[in-house]
Amino acid sequence: MSDAKSGERRKRPAAPAKQLTESNAEVDQPGAQAQSDDNDSYDDDYAMKRQRNNAAVNKTRQKKRQEEQITQARVQELKDENTKLERKLESMRRELELLKEMVVACASGRRSEPDSSNGS
Repeated sequence: MSDAKSGERRKRPAAPAKQLTESNAEVDQPGAQAQSDDNDSYDDDYAMKRQRNNAAVNKTRQKKRQEEQITQARVQELKDENTKLERKLESMRRELELLKEMVVACASGRRSEPDSSNGS
């Protein structure tokens, strides 16, 4: 498993090509059928492992795409909410300025009027 951590992939050893010629007649050798069955079994196991791995990879990639879509949707929601809040903030700032002007106007109006609360 240290190969996986170092970034290297373990590869299946290359199987020699079988040629049915007179110089390389495996069938005539004793035990050749057993070796052929072992190779077929190994090939079947390897094919099954590859198939499971491919399915797992596809599942992982699909999940990643789905999570990315969810993240992008959330980003858009937050951007929209941020825009809405910025507009509200600007509106409240304008309202605050208006109220300040009204307070100043009222305060300056009272100063210029004689104090009628004395009853004089």
